[in-house]
Amino acid sequence: MKFLHVLKILEKYSEPENPLTYRDIVYRLEDDFEEICSSRTVSKHVKNLQENGYDIIITRKGCYLNRDFEDSELRILIDSVLFSKNISNAQAKR
Repeated sequence: MKFLHVLKILEKYSEPENPLTYRDIVYRLEDDFEEICSSRTVSKHVKNLQENGYDIIITRKGCYLNRDFEDSELRILIDSVLFSKNISNAQAKR
């Protein structure tokens, strides 16, 4: 379960301009989920997530979850919102 919590922390707190160190993730695990683990365990979880297809970038300053969309993916998302029958026109335009 911890590796999913690591993923949630990366989704919520990490950015390319502000990568999280393994120690930062350890502190967030304690604060957000009351879980205690070592930096080494976090490192293993991050590598496991990478091996399972998550685009996690590791730099000298830390790591972050890459959230970039391709143009085609953005077009699909936009079209889905605009042509959804469950979303009003006003909401779709916002």
